[in-house]
Amino acid sequence: MVRWRFWKSNSLTTIINPNFKHSRDEARRHYNEKNYDLAEPFLHKLLEIDGTDEWTLDVLSRLLMNTGRHEEAIPLLESLCLPGPDLSAYRHRLARSLQNADRIDESIDILKDMIFQSEIEDEGWELLSRGLKKQFKQDRVDLFWKELAESDVSSPHIDIEMIRIDLQASELTAAAHRIQRVTMLADDIQLSDKWKLKLVNVLLDENAPLIANQIIQGIPEKTPEYTKTLIKIKRALGDNDGAMETALAALGEKTDHGVMFAALRLAWDLGSMEDVVTYSEQIIVDKPRQRVAHRFRLRALVKIGDVERIESAVNATLESLPDFIEAHRVMIDIGFHEFEDWSFVIGHCKAILEIEPTDRRALCHLIHSQLRLGNFDEVNNLISKSTEIHPDNDEVDLTSAQAFWKMESGDHIQRINRMLARHELTSIHSVADNQNISVENLRCDAPPSPLTNQPLVTVIMTVYGRDEYLDVAIRSILDQTHQNIELIVVDDCSPDGAFEYLKERASSEPRLKAMQVEKNGGTYCAKNSAISVARGEYIAFMDSDDWTHPQRIERQLSAIQATPYRAVCHSYFRVNEFGDIFYKGVGAIRLACISLFAKRSVFEKIGFFDSMRVGADTEFIERIKATFGDDSVLHDPIPSMFMLNHSTSLTGGGRFQISWRSITGPRLEHHSSFKAWHKKIRHQDWTPYVAHPLRVRPYEIPAEMISGDIHWTKEMPLFSEYIQNRNERWWSSSQSAPWQGQLSEKSAGLLWVKQQGIQTPEILWSGDNLSEMPSLSDLPDRVVIKPSKGFSANNVLCLDNRVNVLDDIVWTDDRIQQQFSSDEFLKRVKPTWMVEEFLRPESWSEDEKIPRDWKFYCFGEEIALIHVVLRNSTVDKYANVHHYFSPDLRQFQRRICNSRPVPDDPLFFPQCWDEMVKKVKMLGKKLGCFMRIDMYATDKGPVFGEFTPTPEGGEGFTEWADRYLATFWEGEEGV
Repeated sequence: MVRWRFWKSNSLTTIINPNFKHSRDEARRHYNEKNYDLAEPFLHKLLEIDGTDEWTLDVLSRLLMNTGRHEEAIPLLESLCLPGPDLSAYRHRLARSLQNADRIDESIDILKDMIFQSEIEDEGWELLSRGLKKQFKQDRVDLFWKELAESDVSSPHIDIEMIRIDLQASELTAAAHRIQRVTMLADDIQLSDKWKLKLVNVLLDENAPLIANQIIQGIPEKTPEYTKTLIKIKRALGDNDGAMETALAALGEKTDHGVMFAALRLAWDLGSMEDVVTYSEQIIVDKPRQRVAHRFRLRALVKIGDVERIESAVNATLESLPDFIEAHRVMIDIGFHEFEDWSFVIGHCKAILEIEPTDRRALCHLIHSQLRLGNFDEVNNLISKSTEIHPDNDEVDLTSAQAFWKMESGDHIQRINRMLARHELTSIHSVADNQNISVENLRCDAPPSPLTNQPLVTVIMTVYGRDEYLDVAIRSILDQTHQNIELIVVDDCSPDGAFEYLKERASSEPRLKAMQVEKNGGTYCAKNSAISVARGEYIAFMDSDDWTHPQRIERQLSAIQATPYRAVCHSYFRVNEFGDIFYKGVGAIRLACISLFAKRSVFEKIGFFDSMRVGADTEFIERIKATFGDDSVLHDPIPSMFMLNHSTSLTGGGRFQISWRSITGPRLEHHSSFKAWHKKIRHQDWTPYVAHPLRVRPYEIPAEMISGDIHWTKEMPLFSEYIQNRNERWWSSSQSAPWQGQLSEKSAGLLWVKQQGIQTPEILWSGDNLSEMPSLSDLPDRVVIKPSKGFSANNVLCLDNRVNVLDDIVWTDDRIQQQFSSDEFLKRVKPTWMVEEFLRPESWSEDEKIPRDWKFYCFGEEIALIHVVLRNSTVDKYANVHHYFSPDLRQFQRRICNSRPVPDDPLFFPQCWDEMVKKVKMLGKKLGCFMRIDMYATDKGPVFGEFTPTPEGGEGFTEWADRYLATFWEGEEGV
């Protein structure tokens, strides 16, 4: 029951006129029961008795607002806006009614006046924000808040809007100062939890979920709004498991539609379509006309439901929402692709056009359906009508072209050229007698670009088997108006003579390079092989059975050259061998992932395509956006790609086809998984780099999509397990270790390496009895004293004039004897003691205390990982710098050991690098097992340090490194 200010009061009118009291009682009763149609006549009767009665005006204005009659409520509210205790409340309601009546300027004026009168409440700020967005463009809205921020007015809402503006303008320092101010004590008033949640949602909208997560942790009250926001934060950070745990816990306690919507969207992210349907239907039960819930249910069912189930859901939706266009679209797709019932399709197209007479998709489907029924006169009328409504629409042009082709009017190419001209592309023609536009028949006489000194563009094409379309694809690239092209065609181990043919053709075409991979691995592994050798400043791609317009490369280059864009894609439409243009869903035209044209720097930063059978190009493009920002990839909607549509295509047919249902099954699982990883790239500094070959995938994909056979799988042991097993076998077992195990003793390793002709430190003295070591006064000023067994740098002294350069402690003969003779580990292993020369670093790094230690993780002669250590201290481990490199000398941008961060500063390779690698590979080959081989970069060149068969004792590796190194291990000893 609503509580009114005048609930128990009796006005003079009430006392004098008993009918007034009766009418008011009846009005109150019906209003509280929400029987507005019964309450309204009594309220009007009350106004006839007393037109100024505040209670009557108040209740009637509320009734009119509740029934959507805001224009009628406005004069009543204006009469209530008189000085008094309720003036602010009435003005808020007046502003709301004005806004709902689309008199937004008047609403804003009232709210602005209330700001400067210090009358505005939270509701008013929200009304103002909503009204500004409705009335003005974003730059004018931002100017309003900036002007308000410069005034004397102070409000958390102004601060939050300014934080949004600062973040959008990348004014991060200003935003940080405001965030700090509004989340801490200011003027002895702490920001309320409600305002903190508003701030958190602004931060989420502006792509700052990490900061949002920090702030929300300080909100103690766990309201449904808090839970919904926390789920959104976890989704944004890619923590889908954590988000679902939060959602299920909240829904287990109490059903809240806001939380349920958050769970629904999360289930969509996860690809859990049955859960999407379940949550949607739970919301629809309570809110039968909730359009978003209906939309999610239909979209989920399209991906997983059988036709009968989808039909049932569509009918239920249309019963509640007769004007819901998307439900009709679903039925059009079913009728078009499943039933091939053209009258059925026409019925739903007409239903849409009754709601939205200019709907382009309905018009195009209507043309296609009438065409199949042979109603050519109706088709021509619809083409004229659609062209008049949408004179510059590519879909209308392609639909018309298909209709003209099937009606044999001879105008189909003219209609395609109409579309191409709109995009400033030269017209095409067909060499076929019947003007078939299948890709092998297409020609274009675009003249070469007049520009000179243009950059080299590498175009990569993969081939599996030679067919009639291979030459079509090659010719369409070599005929590009941009002539400075390197075309690399990679044969993926074709079973026929495709590679021999490519080599023969390349012998007479200097711009064509033919190469073949060692093992069939699918198109993306083949593409990666070509990326590794590409010379171009830009890299583009092409399929071996398509035709691309000769101006494509020229237009793509001009679109991103000297711009912040990192890549550009064009659009495509499909044509089959019979010249038919393929149409489904939203239309014929789609983003052409294969048309990707990217700057070389993109590949240097994010690496290669994922090693998959299908779908890796979509992931790669989205990874560019996750790394460089959503605006880094330009989708220039030029339809430059004419793609062949045939049943053997990975997208056009087979188990991975993309049907009218869009992506489903394994492709859907893949999308859900890589999107979660990309969020971690965006917000948690995860590296975007994907190596080739790919040994450890940073996210999970369905097994049937995986290509290649050297990736880590859950069934494989970890590297740490191999090392710990070796540690037990070599050092703890009663059986003797293999011959390589004897070399882990430092003196034995040094002797063996020296016999291989590799330089080692000069041994000044060695012996089993430390007490027999020469006095420091009898040794050179620079010496290293160490045991032949051990794993700790604390037991190694690097003395320069008796000062250990790693801890600045001065050592004497007595201190050495006392320190090492009391060490329990050394007493147990009884090592040989060694005094060797203290090597000097290369001249370019002579300011370093000791030579850098280059540690090669070798599996035979194959180098898997290089760990470079600059030791500065045994006291402060954070002073030591650790770099880790891949075999192709790229620094890993992820932790290898949990306790060692990735350094910011780059590392230069030593002058003796080539010689060092040569010697390491020679040693690795002779050892024939896994071994970490340590080398020093010195002023004498590369010098051997020691063998380490069990690095780090098999402990401390990150999960990624543990998996990565495990993929190299074969057999018992690693090779």
